Amino acid sequence: MPSLNPPPEAYFAPTSTEVIVPTVEDNIHDIIGRWTDERLSHPAIVVVPSNHADIIAAVKYAAANKLTLVVGAGGHKVVPINETTLYVDMRKFNHISVDSDHMSVTFGGGVSNQKLLEALYDRGLYTTLANSGAVGMVGFILGGGLSGLSSAHGLVIDNVLAFEGITASGEPITLDASSSTGEERSLFDVLCGAGIGLLAITSVTMRAFRLSSLQLADTTNFWVRKWTFPGSAIQVVADFFKSLVPVEQKMLPLLIFARAPPSAPVPGVPVLILSISYFGPSKEAEAFVDPLVTSEVSSLAITCDTSLTPLVHMFDSNKMLDVHGGFKSQHMAPCMDFSAVTIVEAFQRWKRFGDEVEDARPFTAVIIFAYNPAVVIANGSSSDPERRGLRPFVARDRPVFAQALTWYRNRETKPLTERFITDFLETIRRDDNARGYLPVTMPNNFRDGTAVDLGYTKEQLVEIRRVHRKWNGEGVLYNVLEDDGR
Repeated sequence: MPSLNPPPEAYFAPTSTEVIVPTVEDNIHDIIGRWTDERLSHPAIVVVPSNHADIIAAVKYAAANKLTLVVGAGGHKVVPINETTLYVDMRKFNHISVDSDHMSVTFGGGVSNQKLLEALYDRGLYTTLANSGAVGMVGFILGGGLSGLSSAHGLVIDNVLAFEGITASGEPITLDASSSTGEERSLFDVLCGAGIGLLAITSVTMRAFRLSSLQLADTTNFWVRKWTFPGSAIQVVADFFKSLVPVEQKMLPLLIFARAPPSAPVPGVPVLILSISYFGPSKEAEAFVDPLVTSEVSSLAITCDTSLTPLVHMFDSNKMLDVHGGFKSQHMAPCMDFSAVTIVEAFQRWKRFGDEVEDARPFTAVIIFAYNPAVVIANGSSSDPERRGLRPFVARDRPVFAQALTWYRNRETKPLTERFITDFLETIRRDDNARGYLPVTMPNNFRDGTAVDLGYTKEQLVEIRRVHRKWNGEGVLYNVLEDDGR
């Protein structure tokens, strides 16, 4: 551990900051809440601030001791935490203020998707959210934020109205989409999609929308139909999934490759889970879906259930994936299209990986989904009055996505996992490559800075790097652009 001067307990004593100076004997999971163990070791110091002054003190202490300041809330972002890290735990920045008159919500830098969903739901409102309730809202925004509701309202970054936070020089700042100009407006735009390492964000204001506008059953329940199939039905299921594309605006079809749980009749066998969520009237959903369900689909399904789910419970089916610990990472390929043949080959590669690598078999999964990108594309157009096209997100026009979620326990499994990831992404992107579309990924899935050219265009990267030099030139805050993965 580096020598810290002055000792952190003495330096932070005049503030309201909680301070933890861990030792190698301490269990890292008792110190930092983190979704994955990838690139995780004991930091030099952990601080839990209560207010702006506490964060300003942390920024200045990090600069004086040549530590890298990492801000954390949901703990899902793969950033390096080690002996040169000052980790800022934002758990106390958990305020949520709903303004129904102006249809907006302001929330603290430590608020999760689930807490925000609940606060809005209680007021008959909602906003664009992630696919997991445990994900921190700020981290989701800083990487762009594709939502199950993006077909209705665009990306999460399209709906950000204001930020408050502390700069790398220790200054409080407020940024507003409607009033910030010059370099502050440039900072606002880059925060929306490429913001890791630009600001310690203490609060965000976003648009909110009325639940009644969705015309859900009983105002609050969205329609879901879910099938479970054996792995042997992959060709039929892939064809069925493809029949749903292009997707109706209110529909979200999702296909998962997974292993049967220990409680299943045959634990560990490959299963296919296909669900269709519809954020609109149930009769509309059935009118779209029912004609596409063939007799073969019905006969091969192990189960088929239709339910009306309260929007406040939209994350319940994903909770198993929110467990902290283990070596996990997400690998996303937004695509213009991929064929049923490609889906089948991706399934076969995933199955082979699990068959050959026992350590990764139980929980490594593949998630394939599609949505209607018309609103996302319109928000990013040059004619958009809010200039949302300046907010860096390279995949606005991609309507289908494939994601490998890898999860293993032993470090020795990493080389085989990396080989699977490479093969999986090459397979999924093959159809796009043949049509001349460049491969892209989601900034929220960056594990380091080696793939930033897949998350942004060359023109975007020029501006992103310029803004980072302006606002974090000394590298006090962690900057993924400068992370070489070592």
